[in-house]
Amino acid sequence: MNSARETSFETLRVSAVMRPKHLVWLKISGELDIYSYNEFLPELDEFVDKTARALVVDMEDLGFMDSTGVKLLVGFGNQFGFKNVAIYKASRNILRVLRIIALNQKFVYLASDRDLEYWRNNLDTAA
Repeated sequence: MNSARETSFETLRVSAVMRPKHLVWLKISGELDIYSYNEFLPELDEFVDKTARALVVDMEDLGFMDSTGVKLLVGFGNQFGFKNVAIYKASRNILRVLRIIALNQKFVYLASDRDLEYWRNNLDTAA
């Protein structure tokens, strides 16, 4: 199954694609903050296939994220019960916000396509 969904708000663009191995690829561009949170939250339930077990959040084009954005990501992962969550190509500033605010979350940080491929190949054995 390979389904896709996309939406845009004033400062945020989000797309989701279901990929092999029950993996949701969530690409976030723009700004994920308190303003976009209030717009995006009602749409959240429509964004993923409920059979997914892993989530990749592609942040390569995300320019800004505040604590509310982190709250959204953590809640998104918890709401759908993802066993594996990876943050892909986040900027140094966004990684800093994630590490400070989401200390107890088990995010995997992927900096390159090689890291991503290794992680995907080992999803079945990941705890």
